[in-house]
Amino acid sequence: MTCIVGLTDGKTVWMGGDSCGTNGYTKDVTKHPKVIVRETHGNRLIVGYTGSFRMGQVLEHKLDIPRNENDDDAYKFMVCTVIDALRTLFKAEGCITTTDGQDSTDGPFLVGYRGRLFEVQSDYSVIENTRGYVATGSGKQVAEGAMFAAPNLKPEPRIMRALEAAAEFVPTVAGPFYVMTLCPSI
Repeated sequence: MTCIVGLTDGKTVWMGGDSCGTNGYTKDVTKHPKVIVRETHGNRLIVGYTGSFRMGQVLEHKLDIPRNENDDDAYKFMVCTVIDALRTLFKAEGCITTTDGQDSTDGPFLVGYRGRLFEVQSDYSVIENTRGYVATGSGKQVAEGAMFAAPNLKPEPRIMRALEAAAEFVPTVAGPFYVMTLCPSI
């Protein structure tokens, strides 16, 4: 039900998303990007979401991640601090489904933090792959194939090409497309 594409060079994170909202039978185009940059307590994150628009609105306007007091590695900070804060926030905002005692989010999403790129799956698993790019949503496979096929493009055109490919072949992906950047802090 969407396509979010992220790319990192280890310092900067680029993330792009589509604008399609669909229930599987009809679709609409949203005015609000599904990729946002959020700063809370000195933490700068870039987030791209799939699934529930309510979950995306909560991420955009209510996300409050505690300061990284111990200067933990980005992966450890994501797993131990960010996920705990997200679970608490999503539960309070009704963005969690519980089945057989297992909580899940309303959709997977991507997070960029300190030059690293993570996929947060619906069960709150945090995945950091070795490719330096990842996509999520219904356009995932097509977008990742396009990213693989265009390694020499600059980051923004490469992400745009991946989103365009997903929109061409996946009926639940549509423009306009937005690409945002999270540069390293100076």
